[in-house]
Amino acid sequence: MSDASSGKHQKGLRRAVANIHPAQFLRFAVVGGIAAMTQFSMLVGLVELAHTNKLVANAVGFVFAATANYLMNRYFTFAGTRSHMGYGMLRFAATSLVGLGINTLIFQALMSFGLWYVVAWALATGLTLIWNYSAARLIVFRG
Repeated sequence: MSDASSGKHQKGLRRAVANIHPAQFLRFAVVGGIAAMTQFSMLVGLVELAHTNKLVANAVGFVFAATANYLMNRYFTFAGTRSHMGYGMLRFAATSLVGLGINTLIFQALMSFGLWYVVAWALATGLTLIWNYSAARLIVFRG
């Protein structure tokens, strides 16, 4: 990586960190915690009770959790924004697909190293939080 490219990445990271509002991030984390428990419950329930493939169970849980997450963030975390419901939902769906991809890649990679799927899920979900907050704040609920 060139020095110019490295400097560009550092500038982008500083900009992303500067856009974090502590109270809003706390609300986002609370909503995310509720959504994470939704996803986790579905993951474990589908894997342990229905013997569903772990990646499929993770994706199903992610979709349900993402839907709840959008609605809670729209009315609680980012309540003051003027995001149109339909356009906001489309932007949310697009950014959530990217989030699902990030989450799935990390989840699969960690399991391939032998991590128990519950630990792999927790780490993947925690790492995906960075993308989710940035996308929600800068793309979905901007305004």
